[in-house]
Amino acid sequence: MDIKQIRGWLTRQTKSAPQPAVGGRLYESSPELSRVFGALVMMVDDEPSSLEVTQIHLEEAGFTDFVSTSQPLDVMAMLEERKPDILLLDLMMPHMSGFDILAGMESRNILKDVPTIVLTSATDTATKRKALELGVTEFLTKPVDPIELVLRVSNTLAAKAYWQGCWGAR
Repeated sequence: MDIKQIRGWLTRQTKSAPQPAVGGRLYESSPELSRVFGALVMMVDDEPSSLEVTQIHLEEAGFTDFVSTSQPLDVMAMLEERKPDILLLDLMMPHMSGFDILAGMESRNILKDVPTIVLTSATDTATKRKALELGVTEFLTKPVDPIELVLRVSNTLAAKAYWQGCWGAR
């Protein structure tokens, strides 16, 4: 499966999704699918080139709405102002680490509403465990495989949409 086939694959997967606990089918039409591909994706990485490459991979799969920053000190204000559907976060950054951002999200009760995928060059078990303990949804090691990135982002957003449908949120 190449990156251009992912949108078709996800469309087929979501059309056969199980019934949510409350209400009708979650993925009956393209408006529900647009909750995945039209989601606001926020990206934080101190390397602007990493932000560019990540956005290109997601755009090729059909994602359309992005906000990004290479300034970790701006993240908390951006999270509260823009209210992204998902956050892609680097851990190793100057001035403020991804761990600091996760702790700030937790203290402001943002983390439970914004699924977070870590994209980092750190490969040690302790870093991965600490990130997962802080509440990240996924942990990907750089360089990230573009297909895995798109699938993990789309699966995470589909799960979020499903649970929101089950609980009547948003």
